[in-house]
Amino acid sequence: MNKKLKIFLCEDEENLGNILVELLETRGFSVDRFVDGEEGSNNFQAQAYDLCLLDVMMPKKDGFELAKEIRIIEPAIPIIFLTAMGQREHIHQGFKIGADDYLTKPFSMDELVLRIEAVLRRSGKLSQTPDLNIKDIFKIGCYTFNRTTHTLSAKLSFTEIEEIKANSDGKEPQILSKLVPIPNEDRMFLYKQRLTTKEYDLLTLLCQYVNQTLERELALEKIWKRKVSSSSENLPTQRNMDVYVNKLRRMLELDPKIMIKNIHGKGYILIVPN
Repeated sequence: MNKKLKIFLCEDEENLGNILVELLETRGFSVDRFVDGEEGSNNFQAQAYDLCLLDVMMPKKDGFELAKEIRIIEPAIPIIFLTAMGQREHIHQGFKIGADDYLTKPFSMDELVLRIEAVLRRSGKLSQTPDLNIKDIFKIGCYTFNRTTHTLSAKLSFTEIEEIKANSDGKEPQILSKLVPIPNEDRMFLYKQRLTTKEYDLLTLLCQYVNQTLERELALEKIWKRKVSSSSENLPTQRNMDVYVNKLRRMLELDPKIMIKNIHGKGYILIVPN
């Protein structure tokens, strides 16, 4: 991230608080930590913050009360609650106060960072993409992805096709059946596929993050317009994304060096060797 964003952390558990500060600072954030709600309330206006990370159960003043005070001072600042209370009524109370997200302890540190980044992107404080100047044409190994025509194409020689067959262990990629001879080009074949909207959007994001991890949360927000949470209601949407990833994998089988790899718990990475 270009700007070091500042996080207001209020967490009374010393070990967890220290871990969170160290984790977030290694991820490029600046963090001020306070050990109870009263100390947090007394210090909130001393600095300009980009996001609040609040424990709910704290001495002197709980996270809900602190959040109400913060909302009066900074109505639009993103707030994420951390709590050991997973009851539905507590979660509802947090969202009624104005929470942007809610994590129940114990939680994955990687998930916390992903959720923080997702909330910051929605608030406009963190760039949505690493490159705002999106190219119209991407080269992906032997493929050309033309964003203007929404097409993915590849040009292969007869020899290259035979090599693919020889290395397929008896299971030739179905995509070979879509190759057609190129007129006036001896023993040259063309693959050309017009992409659906979802295929196009997903491949665009993967190309923008080529050889980097595309966070699942970012793809779900930008393509499926879904806010990611731990609730099961989002699982069908996540499965839909997996279906489209597999469709793109099959389209890219003509180049064995190209791979869309699953990064467990994070997302996907389009691997394109230089």
